[in-house]
Amino acid sequence: MPPKTLPAFFLGVELATDQLRASIVDENLELVGVEHVDFDSELPEYQTHGGIFTTPGDAYTTPVEMWIKAFDLLMEKISKSYDPSRIRAIGGAAQHALVWWHASQMPQLQTLDPRLPIHAQIPLAAFTMQNTPVAQDTSAHTHALALEAALGGPDLMAAR
Repeated sequence: MPPKTLPAFFLGVELATDQLRASIVDENLELVGVEHVDFDSELPEYQTHGGIFTTPGDAYTTPVEMWIKAFDLLMEKISKSYDPSRIRAIGGAAQHALVWWHASQMPQLQTLDPRLPIHAQIPLAAFTMQNTPVAQDTSAHTHALALEAALGGPDLMAAR
């Protein structure tokens, strides 16, 4: 008689402003467990407040490297508490933010070693912006208003 396989798990990951969260459910969509990484307390070296940097004016950014390290920490927590071999699918959701890769760095993604932390394999130089604007950022608003005015106002801009 073949060995009985354990029920599958499904992993949901959410990148929020202040933390990276994971929910694990089984085949019946029953919650198996949750894990999270709080950016401020678990990655204090980035000196964020609520997961973001605030600067004078309206600029709000987050270090991309912090997100990658948080993912490594989250996977470490999941591996300690759950059997990752049972995870059959992964879904994700995130706040909107710009993460720009240098095209020359893209081939590196094909050679990642699953035994090593991701942050140790992707250099910061892979990203064109190491601190990326996040949803709270309104620093481009003044520029947007100037463009709108140069194009004749919001109606003419929308008509283009």
